[in-house]
Amino acid sequence: LVDLFREGNDAILARVERGELPVTVLAATLVLACFSRTPRVGTLLFKTFFLTGTLFAFLPAILRGILGRPPFGSNMRQAVFFGVSFFCTAAVNHFMILFAWAPCLWYYSELSIARGLLSLIAPDRGVGFAW
Repeated sequence: LVDLFREGNDAILARVERGELPVTVLAATLVLACFSRTPRVGTLLFKTFFLTGTLFAFLPAILRGILGRPPFGSNMRQAVFFGVSFFCTAAVNHFMILFAWAPCLWYYSELSIARGLLSLIAPDRGVGFAW
């Protein structure tokens, strides 16, 4: 804390006991609370994006199977083509979904910071953001 907030631990503890909170501590707390995700949530998001991309890549084989055609083609050349294109398409779909959702997660984090700052400024006025 000494290097980060340019105050000693004793000074920070004394201010906290008096009911004061250094602005740097408040800013770091808000940023860490709003922009960080637990490993469990991060893993869940990653797996969701990956499985959705994989499902979209496997969708042509599913549709060919529904139509009564062989899902991966009728000869070895088609099977190799569909097999290789499956992995390439799954990776591209994964990143497309990730790049589509990343701004949504970023703006949700910004909204969380705005809510936190508003609760510090006007906690009793009933003013807030609706999600």
